[in-house]
Amino acid sequence: MNELAIAIFGVLVVFVVLQTFYVLAFISSFYLPSLKTIKDELLPKAAVILSLRGADPFLSDCVRALLHQNYPQYNLHIIVDSQQDPAWNIVNKTIQQERATHVQVSPLITRHNTCSLKGSALVQAIDVLDDSYEVVAFIDADVIAHPNWLRELVVPLIDERVGATTGNRWYMPQTGQWGSLVRYLWNTVAVVFMCIHQAPWGGSMAMRLSVLQRARLLEIWKQSVSVDVPIHKALQAMNLKVKFVPTVIMPNREECNLARCLCFITRQLLVARLYNPQWPLIVTQVFTSTLAIVLTIALLLIALINSNMGTAIGITGGLICYI
Repeated sequence: MNELAIAIFGVLVVFVVLQTFYVLAFISSFYLPSLKTIKDELLPKAAVILSLRGADPFLSDCVRALLHQNYPQYNLHIIVDSQQDPAWNIVNKTIQQERATHVQVSPLITRHNTCSLKGSALVQAIDVLDDSYEVVAFIDADVIAHPNWLRELVVPLIDERVGATTGNRWYMPQTGQWGSLVRYLWNTVAVVFMCIHQAPWGGSMAMRLSVLQRARLLEIWKQSVSVDVPIHKALQAMNLKVKFVPTVIMPNREECNLARCLCFITRQLLVARLYNPQWPLIVTQVFTSTLAIVLTIALLLIALINSNMGTAIGITGGLICYI
């Protein structure tokens, strides 16, 4: 049993080294030199696209924040599932309260049978953009953008080697339901992984319109369940990189129970399985480390049953150090 315990701890040590490398690389991105200040007249005209279905609890705050961005030339394009959708009245009421004129609200007209509703909405919004738009930014309804959100996404795109800029979501549960806590821990790992492997998140992302068109993303989205996961592969084929921007990691304070959390995790794994070329690496890292922990706990129980206190103390100490 001691030999098996040593072997399992060897596996855990390898994962500790890998995870430490990932976390240090992730943290280092927060200490890179700040973005150069770009004069307003040099910033390209941008379109911000928000697709909606259902009344998100933070929807009015989301729309209000998007209407007050510190950016010279931009328009907000909102696609709602239908005029009967509860989001329709919330959006239009918020726009009237803010007396905004740089926003357009449209119902989803064309629902492609070969992709998600979000994909259909993005395709519809981008298809009507004229040549004056140079940048397209994407945001989710559960994101409340700070005033410099759009500017901080767009500035790195001035580097022609950058095909897309992205932030991520960071769950901040308030009441601490079990589902919320599990989703928080799951997402914490996912954010680091996505940053290291340049995986974009469609809830806080921007691209040059010319790059989007050259990558034929509209055609890809028409055949895909996911909007953001296929982007990395398309940009990689063009020798362009995804730039992670830590200042547009957006907090999410929604709560969820364990059932909804399980649906969330299942959906994330399914999308990665279908579209992420690094799926085998994800499987190896997740399930090998999980199996090692489960076997370690099993060995601890066996050691306690057999009154092998020396081995039990060693296993307990190693497990605590790993965690």
